[in-house]
Amino acid sequence: MTGVDGSRGLFVITSADPHKFEGLARVSAARDYQMLANYVHEAYLRITSFRSTGVIDLSDDEKSCLKLAAEGFLGNEIARKLKLSESVVRLCLRVARHKLGAASTDMAVLNAIQFGVL
Repeated sequence: MTGVDGSRGLFVITSADPHKFEGLARVSAARDYQMLANYVHEAYLRITSFRSTGVIDLSDDEKSCLKLAAEGFLGNEIARKLKLSESVVRLCLRVARHKLGAASTDMAVLNAIQFGVL
């Protein structure tokens, strides 16, 4: 995309109001769009990495946590079964969601099954 001034980027933020992004509004908007751009960039890297290698590398703990989540166990139950702390289980599931490009654990389980990880 091309901005009003000819700059190029994946996202272009424009407004008909020339004063829209002045002062604090500019700082606030810049932070928000920076976070969005970072998220999209990371998602792009995950997708292209998976396409180029065809592999999603989950740790043994991440796989175990996902398997138990797929069976319907909750975080505290997974922690007890795997003899891990609940915070470690939450971290494993969060990292697995990130690696699998999923917004929820349920979606991570579906993606893992689809990609042949589970």
